[in-house]
Amino acid sequence: MKLINIALKIFQYSICSLIVLIIRVLSIFYIIKFDCSYSSRIGHFAGILSLYLSEKHIKNLNKKSLFQFFIHEISISNQHLEALLSRKIFFLPSFFYPILIINRWIPGSTKYLINHRNDYFDKRRVFEHRDVNNLLDTTPVPVKFTNEEITSVEAKIKEFGISNNDKIIILNIRDENYLKIKFPSKNWTYKKNNADIKTFKKTVEYLLDHGYKVVRTGLEHLDTLEIKNKNYIDLFKENIRTDLIENYLTSKCIFAIGSNSGGTVPAHFLFRKPIIYTNYTPLNEMHLSSNKIFIILKKIYNKKQKKNITTTEYFDLLNTNIGPKLFNAIGDDRYKPYKRFKNPFYDYKAEDFELIDNTEDEIFEVVLEALKEYELFNFKRTNINIENNKFRNVFLTNLERYPTQKKFHSETINAKISQKFLQANKNFLL
Repeated sequence: MKLINIALKIFQYSICSLIVLIIRVLSIFYIIKFDCSYSSRIGHFAGILSLYLSEKHIKNLNKKSLFQFFIHEISISNQHLEALLSRKIFFLPSFFYPILIINRWIPGSTKYLINHRNDYFDKRRVFEHRDVNNLLDTTPVPVKFTNEEITSVEAKIKEFGISNNDKIIILNIRDENYLKIKFPSKNWTYKKNNADIKTFKKTVEYLLDHGYKVVRTGLEHLDTLEIKNKNYIDLFKENIRTDLIENYLTSKCIFAIGSNSGGTVPAHFLFRKPIIYTNYTPLNEMHLSSNKIFIILKKIYNKKQKKNITTTEYFDLLNTNIGPKLFNAIGDDRYKPYKRFKNPFYDYKAEDFELIDNTEDEIFEVVLEALKEYELFNFKRTNINIENNKFRNVFLTNLERYPTQKKFHSETINAKISQKFLQANKNFLL
């Protein structure tokens, strides 16, 4: 068996080496570029390629002399999502992944990569699908369902009581179980963006009482909501989930309620739906360019000073040795001690802080605010309340203090932090 595997690997690399050679020769006459699709993680898969299609739409990159393709990783997180994207993007299966490896071995490799950027932080900005140009609000939905898919899925959802006239709200709440099941060999204990589904019960029951149908999406839930109502549907728990059903219902929803996780990305990035982010951390990595984003954050309690930290202190804490790990922030040089001013947290330890999840009332209030935006303005209102103006000013001021982080944000902040949340937690305005 071992010899067979070695022989197959030699064959695979030989084929891919030949393809790299052909690409290099043809590139004398045509522009040929390729990259990884990041298909194994739905957040990167949907986020990176959604922005890629939006940029292509803006730049009108449909020239005959240009050919671009993406290569899948071993696993594909959502098969139907791949089908949707493949109508606009040419994919190669994971067998051809060594093309990326072999290309790196040869000088001049970067000119063939779609998402290569000379600056490290520019590359990270692409990988983290940071919508710094607000493409999600200014370009159309990049994918379409076929007539056959629509006919098929509408017949299926009719069986469990959903029609096209229903007001659907998606619930996609991250817990620790999905990554444990899908990637059991990795340690995911560092993740800080999980949320307790039970804190959403009050909100879900309110929505059900007011004529909405709430659909929980996602896979491998650790916990479930015990709600006996035909208009609350947990696709995974009820064993009726398919990739097609989940994507279609997401594309039809009024908005999605989620946490900071990959499962919420398709709703906003691919289908351009409003999204309510709850339990967000870390603060400075929020997606803030879109007018369709509502946010409440986890609070950080300073045990020494016996108070929650401010937004300015949040930035300072991130730029210490303990900060990135404490918040599950990216561990690179965007977070490094600045010598221009004294950081108040250099002598602190991780155990000096506590992350506090959002309460059921905080979640309830931000959803009510989003509902009001939908029912009165259909999410098209642009005027901003006093609290959000203050938050924007303090956030932008801190980006000036830590300028490397400016690369990951748009020049203007269009997202909305819950007004009630800011009124109750004035530390975020300092």
